[in-house]
This record gives sequence, C-alpha cells and structure tokens, in this order.
Amino acid sequence: MNELQQVEFDLFRCFAETCEKLNLPYFLVCGSALGAARHGGFIPWDDDMDVGMYREDYNKFMELAPALLPEGIFLQNY
Repeated sequence: MNELQQVEFDLFRCFAETCEKLNLPYFLVCGSALGAARHGGFIPWDDDMDVGMYREDYNKFMELAPALLPEGIFLQNY
C-alpha cells in the first residue's frame, strides 16, 4: 500500500466505524471491489476508493455522521 492508499484506507476505516455505529450498510464497488477480490486490497495503481450506499442510508449518514466523526475529519458535499 502506498502513502495515498494508506490515507484513504484510514479514512475508510473511520467511515466504516461510523456506519457500524449508525447500523448503515455500505459496499465496495468498481475498482475497490475488484482490488479487494483480485489483489486482497487496492489495485496497485488505483488512487481512490469506491463505496456505495443506498440513498436512504446515504441520507441518514449525511445527517448523523458529522457528530460522530473524529476531530479533523469532516464531510464535504456539493
């Protein structure tokens, strides 16, 4: 795992822990799902993470997660 991938993975763990606290399902998609299945982690040249959620769960996450995120991590949306 390169430095960027490590940062992304740390943010993903924070996301996953928050989803667990809120009892919200999520799933890997696209290159992240392929990397997990084929490489046991990241595709070596991949530089992002692809995570999916159902709209209702996403809306709940966007509403409730900011209060649960650790200091220094924030949600940014359009």
